[in-house]
Amino acid sequence: MKTMLDASALVALLVDEPVSDLVRSHTANASSIVFLNLCLVETGNALWKLVRRGSLSRAGAIDLLDGARLLADTVEQDHLHAVEALDLAAKLDHPVHDCLYAVAARRIGARLVTCDSAFARKLDADWNIALVQA
Repeated sequence: MKTMLDASALVALLVDEPVSDLVRSHTANASSIVFLNLCLVETGNALWKLVRRGSLSRAGAIDLLDGARLLADTVEQDHLHAVEALDLAAKLDHPVHDCLYAVAARRIGARLVTCDSAFARKLDADWNIALVQA
């Protein structure tokens, strides 16, 4: 199955976290891995936070983000889904940037893998979401 990762899942692939092995199991069985453009930006921001805390070196963060680009078979253009994501965000009372992932995944027929339980709980069973938790 085609699998889209949001930034929370991608960070778990790049940095050792309690859910990292679970995220890897979802990607191992995927026919293809898809990111949004936004995913790389959000992942970069998460890595920057680790650098600020002293948990990761600047060079290490740069290497991880550079390598992350190579994990995707396809990078989906997020702007194509912005209007529908805004509509979903208004319905769910949840930020547009998270809704972009769900909308894009649905449109391209992919399962969305996320570690964001607050977001996943707001989506009903019609959404193909894999919530990864420790």
